[in-house]
Amino acid sequence: MRTRRSTRTAAAAAILLAAGGLTACGSDGTADAEGGGDPAQDRAVAVYEEFADITGAERETKLLDAAVEAGGQITVYTSNSAIDAIIEGFEDTYPDLTVNTYRATPETFLQRFFQEQEAGYYGVDVVEDADVTLVTGAGLAGEYVNEDLTAQMRGLDEVQGQFIPTRAGAFVVAWNTDLVDESEIPDTLEGFADPKWAGQLSMADADWPWYMTLSELMVADGKSQEEVDELFTTLGSYSTIVPSHTLQAQLLAAGEYGVALTAFNHSIDLAAADGAPVTWKRSDGSAVEPVVFHLEGAVPVINAPNPAGALLFIDYMLTGGQEIMANMFRPTSIPQGGEDLFAGIDTQFVDIDAYLNEREEWEPKYLEFMNAGSPAQG
Repeated sequence: MRTRRSTRTAAAAAILLAAGGLTACGSDGTADAEGGGDPAQDRAVAVYEEFADITGAERETKLLDAAVEAGGQITVYTSNSAIDAIIEGFEDTYPDLTVNTYRATPETFLQRFFQEQEAGYYGVDVVEDADVTLVTGAGLAGEYVNEDLTAQMRGLDEVQGQFIPTRAGAFVVAWNTDLVDESEIPDTLEGFADPKWAGQLSMADADWPWYMTLSELMVADGKSQEEVDELFTTLGSYSTIVPSHTLQAQLLAAGEYGVALTAFNHSIDLAAADGAPVTWKRSDGSAVEPVVFHLEGAVPVINAPNPAGALLFIDYMLTGGQEIMANMFRPTSIPQGGEDLFAGIDTQFVDIDAYLNEREEWEPKYLEFMNAGSPAQG
């Protein structure tokens, strides 16, 4: 486990280095299109500028025609577990277009993306993930403007222009209802530092933004940083450490541990819908608070080979794609109506500026906490 975590840190460092080496942007993080001299970039930027003032049915029709004329192929790099369902919906809506996707962990697909950019291979139209901030920071994000949709968004101000929010990962504390009674679940994270939880917990090893957000909240409430880090060290030592939230939910359902401290709500809700004995809410609708929201989103790439297709795909992610993700229990950036899973629950957003600029401070500390835990078997 220690070797694998070192590899994760090295991969993140390599991505940051590559992104920094490619930076060609203004102080606001957006690409400087004027006088770029790159034909691919100039073509894409012209398309983004053309459609900035076009909305509604006219926008959809013209984007579709332009996307087909550009070859009808759209390439998306993402970590989104709902991407297959979104692509199916998109291609059903636009049968003349085909979406090619590369889905992997952020470390993997972003490293590939930046290596391709450095080599002068411009084959990606859309990047969609929380770590898309690195694409924007490197000056490789084109401008997406569609006020009909962005006016409906929650969290747009939170991302400070880094990307267009499409979804969120909601960190919840979940438990196996066969192993743990809801009456035993504390109201806040601090309650899990009780020695009775030793060996019963789980944490995912990439969740440093969750730690950063909770740490800053706890310090603001009067704890010292040393007290906060002592808490997380204890929690790590009580935990089984997993490399993904999907595996975390599977092992929780299988009874490998009683509580998952850093579960994504959609993984738990999907498992529960399939009959697994897991939940993140008590019977009265309450939960361990706060729930931390990590906004994730998309950018059209500055030198996309099919920039019209890029815009159309993001438009779809903010319309039909939102309904698809809501049906899979994913928090969406545009409210879809129906039951609000987080009504009455304290929610906090990951600070996107800190996420972009303070990773080297927070991630290594979080990984140290993980080193105190036991690796998952499976």
